[in-house]
Amino acid sequence: KDKNDKLWPGWYKYTNSFINVLIAIDNCREENGALELASAHKGSFKKLLNNTKKNGTPDLLKTIDQNLNYKTILLDIGDMVIFSNLCPHKSKKNKSKSNRRTIYYTYSIKKYGSFYNKYFNDKQNSTNISSKSLSGEI
Repeated sequence: KDKNDKLWPGWYKYTNSFINVLIAIDNCREENGALELASAHKGSFKKLLNNTKKNGTPDLLKTIDQNLNYKTILLDIGDMVIFSNLCPHKSKKNKSKSNRRTIYYTYSIKKYGSFYNKYFNDKQNSTNISSKSLSGEI
C-alpha cells in the first residue's frame, strides 16, 4: 500500500515479466524450510492476482495452493535457483537450529526498463505492514 492506502500489485506495478534468483548462503534442507517451487501459472496475470488472498502479500488462496504440486529444492551453500515470476513458491518456517540464509534477487527484462530504484523507493514508503518482506511474517 502506498501512503494513500492504494494497494499496488508488487513487482507487477512495473512489469509483467521478471525472474527470481535465489542463492543459498547456508544449506537449505526440509528441516530448515527449503524452497518449494511449483510449475509456472498458465493463466493471465489478472487470474493469478485473483488467486491470491488480496491482503497485500502474494499469498495464494488455500484452495489454489493445496492443489499445486510443489517440489522441494534442496540447496547446498552457493547453489543457485533461477525461476519465473509465474512460478508459485514458498518455504516452511525454519524450526531447526540451522540458519537458512539466502540472497534473493528479482530481475526485470532490460528492454522493458529498469525499475530497481523506483521499486525500493515505493517499498520504503509503503504502509503495507502485512507484507512478509516488511513484517518478517512467515
